[in-house]
Amino acid sequence: MREGNNPSYFNPDEVKIVVDYVISLLGGKNGVRTKVRESDIGIVSPYRKQVLKIRSLLEKRGHKDVSVGSTEEFQGQERLVIIITTVRSNRNLVQGDVRHNLGFLQNPKRFNVALTRAKGLMVIVGNPYTLSEDPCWNRILEFCIAKKAYRGLPYKPTKCHAKVSNVSKPLLGKK
Repeated sequence: MREGNNPSYFNPDEVKIVVDYVISLLGGKNGVRTKVRESDIGIVSPYRKQVLKIRSLLEKRGHKDVSVGSTEEFQGQERLVIIITTVRSNRNLVQGDVRHNLGFLQNPKRFNVALTRAKGLMVIVGNPYTLSEDPCWNRILEFCIAKKAYRGLPYKPTKCHAKVSNVSKPLLGKK
């Protein structure tokens, strides 16, 4: 979604999901307090408008110390928890991203930065059907499913892909 003539995208559903996840991490569960502080959490988005929407909602909810930024802003930084919001949920828009080299899609450096900022927990928020259109994201999905780490929208891979057992080196382009 875009506002007016602004070229940057945002996804209001993902904004809410990400902020709710942050609040859940900070609040603990079943009376058990977590040791995660606001400053331990980073939220990465490829779109400036998504960054601004998340910051605004976090501030409204009293969480000003959560770091929210673009992929480039997180270059060289790490956090205990990284939440990646991919924003796009329309396959037609993904093709436009590929053509114009936008977002994380088809940009291995941005993809690598986004996926390597977490020291302890990485959460990816996105539409699995849209993300599976990209080979790198598809491998991440397969890996998460194989490790029983996938949560959210019911998802069944629609294409026949090779089984993934280790995504670190091949995915990140290292030899």
